[in-house]
Amino acid sequence: MPDNEDISRNSVLDTAENYFQYLVHLKPDSMNYGINFIDDTISYNAKLKNGTRSWVKWYHFSIPINQFQKKVGEINDFKNIRFIRLFLRGFENEIILRFATLALVTGVNNNYIIPDEIDNDRLYVYPNPNNGNFRIFINAKILTKIQIFNVSGTEIKLDNYSSNTSSNLKFISINGLSKGIYFIKGSVSDKEVYQEKIVVF
Repeated sequence: MPDNEDISRNSVLDTAENYFQYLVHLKPDSMNYGINFIDDTISYNAKLKNGTRSWVKWYHFSIPINQFQKKVGEINDFKNIRFIRLFLRGFENEIILRFATLALVTGVNNNYIIPDEIDNDRLYVYPNPNNGNFRIFINAKILTKIQIFNVSGTEIKLDNYSSNTSSNLKFISINGLSKGIYFIKGSVSDKEVYQEKIVVF
């Protein structure tokens, strides 16, 4: 009901626009794992209604609520948000978009969530254990170098290393590694280095 005045159905005419806005790009070159909030993809040979089959790819976006693009109005926190609005713009040609589900989650899996009170002197890795795809995060500092070593001390080459919207949140991909324990080092400077153990399953 895009033109309904009482879209929230609360019998009140809301005249204020107060919300946090998040931006996701749907351009083909932005639909890659590790960027644009994409943290998982699924491809499978789907059977269509006409009986034929075609390869379909689904994307999973995980957008931290504190990484909004901009704030509109007088909203100051996330304590009294009742609705989520989704809108699309900038399309020049017709396109079909399939939207599966939208969920606001918190505390579901501590392996994926950075705690609210975080230590400035720690490198966070999540999920951990992982399958070789994970994020690393360090608070209030900028990582200038990332290295991964196996238990023998041999450095592992990174297949993918990209930044999210903030320079202290990094996406890492080291697909093809054998199962085991690895060590990740994040350097802020030559003298400031942080280390964390990861488990690849």
